[in-house]
Amino acid sequence: MKRILLFTVMLTGGLLFTSCNQQQAKTAETTEPAPVVAEKTVELPADAIRIAAIVTLKDAAFAADFEKVAAEVVAGSRAEEGCVYYELGKSTTPLTYAFIEVWKSQDAINTHNETPHFKAFVKAIEGKADLNVCMMNKLF
Repeated sequence: MKRILLFTVMLTGGLLFTSCNQQQAKTAETTEPAPVVAEKTVELPADAIRIAAIVTLKDAAFAADFEKVAAEVVAGSRAEEGCVYYELGKSTTPLTYAFIEVWKSQDAINTHNETPHFKAFVKAIEGKADLNVCMMNKLF
């Protein structure tokens, strides 16, 4: 009985494997062009203030410490009432990171600049990175 069960399992497994491989081959033969995806836009408050803050580390040795304190400032900032959006990305340019932020108002930014997590972040990168901040209003 055990031999019949084992044979059945092996036969079923082999058929499934063959079926999967044939399906993959058929898909590869009939490659269709990728569908066109429409651009997605998100409506933000008309008076929202957008910020792109570019951080360039002065030495790769600072990267691990920077990413740790950056994770803390991102988490703290996202929890703020005046924060609409807050994201950190790592650039393909070495040692370069970009914060993309959207705030409800200048008052929200002022409050953010006084928070313990933001002050700790500024102190942690002092002398270890260059920071370029670009504040923007919506153009299009």
